[in-house]
Amino acid sequence: MVRRSNSLLNRLVYRLIKLYQKFISKHTGRDCIYPTSCSNYALKVLNKRSANIFKDLYLIRTRIKGCKVIHII
Repeated sequence: MVRRSNSLLNRLVYRLIKLYQKFISKHTGRDCIYPTSCSNYALKVLNKRSANIFKDLYLIRTRIKGCKVIHII
């Protein structure tokens, strides 16, 4: 049951990031300090299919928090 809920949450987060990339990311400009954008990094982390979605979310949050160029839309 826990594995199934992690999978559902993983797919939900993945789709939210894809929607962000499609509709919002285009309008924010390219000011990222990392060679790979944070959203692409997040998709890469989610694609690893680890058993713990919360660990994945922690890694994504840490990456975004480390970004010095955060613009509020």
